[in-house]
This record gives sequence, structure tokens and C-alpha cells, in this order.
Amino acid sequence: MATGIGFRAPKIRLLPARGHAAALVLCLHATVPDSLRAGEWAFTEISGPAGAAVQHTLSNTEDPGVKMMAGGVAAGDFDRDGDTDLYVVTGDAHPNALLRNNGDGSFSDIAAAAGVTLPGHVSSGPAFADLDADGWPDLVVGGVAGSGYRVFRNRGDGGFEDVTGSAGITGDDSVQNDYSSAFGDPDGDGDLDLFVTHWGANVPTNHLWFNRGDGRFAAGDDWAGIDAFGEADWSFAPVFTDIDGDGVQDLLVTADYGTSQVFMCAGGGRFENTTTEVIDDENGMGSAAADFDNDGDIDWFVTSVWDPAEPHTWGSTGNRLYLNDGSGTFENVTTEAGVEIGHWGWGACAADFDNDGWLDIVHVNGFPSYGDHQTDFRDDPSLLYMNQGDGTFIDRAEELGFTDTGQGRGVVCFDYDADGDVDIFTANWEGPARLYRNDLDDNPGWLQVNLTGEADNPDAIGAVIRVTTGDLTQMREVTVGSNYESQNPLTQHFGLGGAASVDEVRVTWPHGGETVLTGITANQRLTVDAASAQPPPFALQPGMSAAWYDPSRSGEGFMLELLAGGRAVVYWFTYDDAGEQDWYIAIGSVTGRRILFPELLRVSGGEFGPGFDPDRIDTTVVGSAAFTWTGCDEGAMDWFIGDDQGRMRLQRLSRVMGANCGSPGTDPVSAAAGLSGSWYDPAHTGEGYVLEVLADGRTLVYWFSFDPQGARRWFFGVGGVENGSLVFEELLTTRGARFGEAFNPDDVEAPPWGSLQLTLDCDGGSANWQSTEAGFGPGTFDLKRLSSLDGIDCP
Repeated sequence: MATGIGFRAPKIRLLPARGHAAALVLCLHATVPDSLRAGEWAFTEISGPAGAAVQHTLSNTEDPGVKMMAGGVAAGDFDRDGDTDLYVVTGDAHPNALLRNNGDGSFSDIAAAAGVTLPGHVSSGPAFADLDADGWPDLVVGGVAGSGYRVFRNRGDGGFEDVTGSAGITGDDSVQNDYSSAFGDPDGDGDLDLFVTHWGANVPTNHLWFNRGDGRFAAGDDWAGIDAFGEADWSFAPVFTDIDGDGVQDLLVTADYGTSQVFMCAGGGRFENTTTEVIDDENGMGSAAADFDNDGDIDWFVTSVWDPAEPHTWGSTGNRLYLNDGSGTFENVTTEAGVEIGHWGWGACAADFDNDGWLDIVHVNGFPSYGDHQTDFRDDPSLLYMNQGDGTFIDRAEELGFTDTGQGRGVVCFDYDADGDVDIFTANWEGPARLYRNDLDDNPGWLQVNLTGEADNPDAIGAVIRVTTGDLTQMREVTVGSNYESQNPLTQHFGLGGAASVDEVRVTWPHGGETVLTGITANQRLTVDAASAQPPPFALQPGMSAAWYDPSRSGEGFMLELLAGGRAVVYWFTYDDAGEQDWYIAIGSVTGRRILFPELLRVSGGEFGPGFDPDRIDTTVVGSAAFTWTGCDEGAMDWFIGDDQGRMRLQRLSRVMGANCGSPGTDPVSAAAGLSGSWYDPAHTGEGYVLEVLADGRTLVYWFSFDPQGARRWFFGVGGVENGSLVFEELLTTRGARFGEAFNPDDVEAPPWGSLQLTLDCDGGSANWQSTEAGFGPGTFDLKRLSSLDGIDCP
């Protein structure tokens, strides 16, 4: 049949009825006309010469069970030398491989020297991510069939350190069958949180892990509202991505047996399940989240099983392509797009292989036969769906030399040889991995973009890049997600479709600022730094030394001191579970707009009055905390204590004289301003005062102490300067509220406690108090300075 544009006659296949009508599918085996080509080109399989033919082998395949689905590859620049390296899992019969890109078209396996071979481990779903924000990509590796989740810290010298024990992602009841991992920042605090999928886990298994700020994690499903899996857990491939354009990363999870999920993030790491009946993939496995129609939002391609033969026990309706309307609402356009047929699909990724400006789709597939379990999916080829730019795709895998018929599991798309086109690496189960070099002739132009983020998010995860050439604007989001057990690198590739230059590159950073570049030359790798953003990223300033609180939790809060050298101290005045006062103290470090307090301390052993013995003071690490600010007057505090966690939305409660944030202050600064800081009596080490001389000339004091029976207590008051002393005519105490979610500000009572007078110079002085609460009485301290606030000198 003549078509007039060079297509061969379509092969027509009548499929069995589904729903109320039979589906007539046109399977186009296309010979694309010259007018649609970017040049004659093909892929060349070069695994052997490139040193990438890593073999996956299991020690026992008689009944592989969950091992049959395990495998994968992570792509990332672990040594920060500018090219993309690979970590490939190889089954429990071989050590895993860390393939360092030599920059000359070849790889060298350095897994043994780097300490990441994991012999005997049934590994799955590796991923590179900078967990501790030190600028070096760390490595996580999942495990199935009794092999546990592993976390490796990148030392920055070419090697890794196994930090699984301290990372917190451990325990048989919390982590089982870890197929794929994704990282993102759904709580907006700058560090990378983790989502792990667990197909076939036989206990309720945690998926979402919140980063404490230093590469340690805390289980977060319950707190975040991730409640869709339970014991019947068939999850496979997750990705954090912003599907509604509100600047907050949402969560997409492909899952088996019709359980794929859409979670919309409401901010602060809280999610709402917004899955609708449109999400109807029967056996969701692989995932590619990208803007396939170039309309500026994230669409979702999901691999599944296409099998028109009957009878069978698995789904039959094939892949899904869900187009986004911009609000996070999806439409199923699979049949119209022509991407339904994918055999037994697994890993998928989106990339512009012909550099025409439209994202294509590649996915691997296959299912083995073993024992009584026989299938017809053992030798099906992988698919290469080329985007035609009109909402349709055509499979050109065989024509273009992408002829992989292995048992594909993971796949990554990246420019391994830095020649301006995207290559393909497939990780096969029970077979060799394969590297397909893209030999794109007459390359119509390209641009690759790397981002340098803020100090707390060095790789700018969550940033959005828009590249405009003429009337076409392409969009990419920087994500660390799973294609299924596999991860693409962070470098974002744009095909330019023949344009000689780029009109505009617009980067929207995670903090909300933008960088706009114009007149960019084609065919280069461009690096953009968050320091160029307007408005620039917020950075902590001396004026953050202040009292802070959550208005919904009035009655507790924080006294924060920023010290010289990027250090900080926080005093948290709060309550215990019984409604009595409690307090914590921590020393931390400033990173960009964040302060990390890795050890939140509870002080015990003291008692009020002359019986106080500093030798009995004991400190216990009870948890950790992290503060993240979005501006001079607002931020958030995340805490982790034991198995509990929480977040407070912070507002400024005080402003310290001489400590500016934003524009320099215009109010006069008195000599008394230099007295702001912490003070203590060396004979009473373990209690003391936090003093703020306020911008309006008043003074604020918090006294962290104990009662005569040894319970932690705190007292506070606002005073003024009288005859050279700081006088607080009324100190208050509090009672009634309870810690954590049970806190109710209406329960807080603030009865008077007594009075206080501080007489200080820059280095020391005295405290005199009189209490009206029984058992305390009057007293005197000889004080020494414990801390001075950054940016404020004491004359």
C-alpha cells in the first residue's frame, strides 16, 4: 500500500476485545523519509572494546523468585572529573562493578579499590546522590532476598566508606526487597530525602526516609502520609518530580498489579494521595518522567506487560503514556501515541537521541522461563520509540542498531563519550551489560547543562532548566529518580534541532530564584552556578541570632546564637510528655541557609541552689535537628528524637541590637549591645543564661536551669537597663503543654517565678535573683561569658 511519504505498508493486527470494543492497532514499521531525519545514523554496540561488558550472574537460578527482578545501574560523576561513571550490579556470583570513565571512550572497573564490590550480595537499584552535601556523590545499593540496603559515603579520594550502620536505613522489619531508590527534597530543607520501593515485602515496610541533614535518615512514611502500600507492597520505580509546577517535588511510584500511585506534596514533606482512575497501568514497572510534548510540564511514561494471548495471570494492556495538563492531572494518550506495545517492559528513560528537540523513549524488557514458569518474553527486543513531534512515536530500535534481546532490567541514557549525542547502557539479568554508542551523523546541534547549587544542595536537585530556540522551549528537571533500578546522570541534554545558537537558558533554582542567560553558542557543555540567581539564594546573616517560635505552638521556642567561624548554638525551651518544662541544647554548623545540629543534648544531674554539683552533670544525645531559613524572618526547624520527628514553621520573636539581616540597621547601637550572648557561673556548669539586648533597647533573658529535685526548668523575662545593670522585675515560668503533636498552646500557663538583676561587663559580672516559687529562694552567681554573637563587638 502506497503512503506517499516513504512508510512501508502498516501491518494490521486485530487484538482481543478489551472493555466494550476490539482495538485495531497499527504497528508501523517505518522507513522515515529524509525530510524527517536528522541525518543517517545508528547505534553501535561497543561493550567489549569500551570495557563495559559486565556480566550479571546468580549463583542459583533454579527458582530465582524475587532475585529474577533484581539488577540495575547508576550513572553519575562520582570522582567529579567531568565525565559519567557507572556502578553496575552483577548478581551474587560476581562482585559489583564501578566503571570509572577514562575520558577516552573506555571504562576501568575500580570497584575493588573503591571498596564497593559487595561480594555475595543480591544487589538492586543503585543510585548516586550527595547525602551529606559535601560535594561528593555517595552511593546507595538496594538488596533483595535477604541482602540488606547498603550506604557508602564518598571519601573524595576515589574510595567509599560503608556507613550503613550509622545511616539509619536498617532492620529486617523496615527494609525488605529494595528494588529502586529515588532522592529528592520534598520537605524543602535543602538535603536529599530517600524513597525506596519494596516489591514483595511481607511486612509493612517503610519507603520514605527523611535526611537529618548529615546523611543519617529517619523513617517517614507515617509522618508524611505515605500509606498506600501496607503489607501488599508491589512498588517498583519511584521519582520525586514537580508535576503541578508549584516548586515543590511530588512523588510518582510505578507499582505492580494496578497499584501505581501519584502523591502530591503539600509542602514540608507531607503528601496527599491523588491517584485517579486514569492511572490504570496493570503491571507498572519502569518509569520515565519528562516533558514529552514540550508544553512545560512533567509527563509520565510507565512500562508494563503487553500480551494479547489468553489465558494468562498477568496484565495484558501494555505501557502507558500519561500527559500532564500542568496541574498534576494526567490524561492517558498511550494508544494515540503508539507506545503501548512493549512486551514485558522494565527500565525506561527519556532522551533526545536524534537532537531534534523532542524527547524519545527507550525501554528494555524480558521475562525468563524457569521451572514450571514458562513465558514467551525471553528474547523480545528492546524498544526505541522516536518522538515525531506531533504526539506520536515510532519504534526504530532495529533500524537504528539498538538490537538488545537480553533480559533487560535497568537502562541509563547519557553521553558517555562527550560527543554531543546520547548513548545507551543496558543492565541485563543473567547476561552481559551492553553499551550502545550513538553515532549520530549530521548532528543538528546540542546543549548540555550542569548546575552548581547552593551549599546545602550542591547538585541543585529539583531545579528546572528551560532552553528556548525560536518558537520551541524545552524543559528538564534535575532529579535523582529511578528508571527502574537505574539512574540517569545529572547533566541535562538538549537537542537543538538545527539551531546554531540558543536564544535563552532559564534556570529556576530550588530556592525560587532564576538565572537567565541569552545568546548561548550551540554544541557545548554549560555550567550555571546558583550564585548567579536573582534573587540570590538566602544565606544566614548575624541577625539570625534571635528568639524564634512557631506561632501555632506559642509557649515553646528557640534561642539561637550564631557564632564566629560558622558555628551556632541553640537552646530549645519546651516540655515533656507529662506537661512539665524541658529543654535541650545543641552545637551546630552553618551551611548556606541551614544550620545542622547533629547532636541534640539533654542535660541532667543538676539541682537548683547550693546543692548543685557540676560533677554530677551528664549530657545524653537524644536526637538531631536542622534549621532552614527562607528569609530573615521565617524558616523551618526539623527535629528527630528517638522514633519521633516533627517540623515547626518558624517566625522571628526578637531582634538583637547590632545583629543585622538584610539591609544594615539604622537604629543606634548602644554599648550594652555587646553583652548579648550566653553567661554562666563556672561553679554551676550545666546551667546558665542566654541574654539578648534588643533593637528597641529592652533586654530578653532565658535562664536554663533545674528545680530543687533535679527536673529541668527554664525561666524568662523582658527587662531594661537601670543604673548600669540589666533589671528583670518579673521572670515567668510555664507549665501545662506537652511535647510533640500533643502540644496545645491553650494548655500553656505562665505564672510568675521571681526577679533577676544582671550586672555585667564584656567578660563577666554577677547575677542576683529572688524567687517567689517555693523551694527556690534568693541567690547569687559569679558570671563568666560563655559566647559572643557573630557581628557584635563588646567595647
